[in-house]
Amino acid sequence: MGTYYSAELVLIQRAGPAAEGFTVTYHNPYWYDTLVPAVDEMRKFRQRKGRDTSYRPTYYMGSLAVALGVAEAMRRAAQAGKLTRAGVVEYLEKIGDYTALGLTRGYQFVNHRIPYTKLYRASVKDGRFNAITDWLKLA
Repeated sequence: MGTYYSAELVLIQRAGPAAEGFTVTYHNPYWYDTLVPAVDEMRKFRQRKGRDTSYRPTYYMGSLAVALGVAEAMRRAAQAGKLTRAGVVEYLEKIGDYTALGLTRGYQFVNHRIPYTKLYRASVKDGRFNAITDWLKLA
């Protein structure tokens, strides 16, 4: 079993059959999870801009989740008249209900970490990691 650092498709591509069944934890959807609204929106955005819509790596999806989370905190801080560094930090700590269009379970921080993940299993035949759980809350 691996952490999100080993949850990238290159593992399946390089390990080949040895990767079959390898399980990883990962806290964002993959680029091919098109049922997730944010993934679908990002694909459409890239298409409108004439950009490549082929597979984007896990760090791309994680960066998108962070950008959307910070933007939401800024939006909420601005609505409260607190668009300052302190105000953004305050609203980052209060956006637990925000899911970034399905990229996360929510932003309920515990010790400055998001305490949710999913388990994915490698399928060499499909050339991807498939979710085998819904969101799991970490201790």
